Amino acid sequence: MREHMHNETAVGATANVASGDAESTAVEKKTRYAVVPFYLKAIAFSFAVVSLSWFFEGWRQMQKGATLSHFAILMLGTTSTIGLLGLQGYWIYIEEKIKGTLKKRIGIFERIYEYQQERSGLRNGDKQ
Repeated sequence: MREHMHNETAVGATANVASGDAESTAVEKKTRYAVVPFYLKAIAFSFAVVSLSWFFEGWRQMQKGATLSHFAILMLGTTSTIGLLGLQGYWIYIEEKIKGTLKKRIGIFERIYEYQQERSGLRNGDKQ
């Protein structure tokens, strides 16, 4: 199914070139390269579910008795859940930004995106 979506993007880009809509073509080309593969999204979601269960387990253990290992489980679950949810949020943010349907700008995501663009040599709308 993913390949089918890529083929539609390529066909749409060809149609836009024929009609002279260069800006739309550039957006569609960026979308092809910026889409996070489904398997990575599924892995991140699965790890987020597991880390959330670590958070609840750590919380239950802290209710029984506060030890260093219980606190470590709680902190591991908390930080990994927040980190993975932030990563998934960033992926959604970038996909919306590239599609042009972004409703609200988020400062930290913008800084990360600009940093990534600088590292990859894509500054100020350079072509990919």
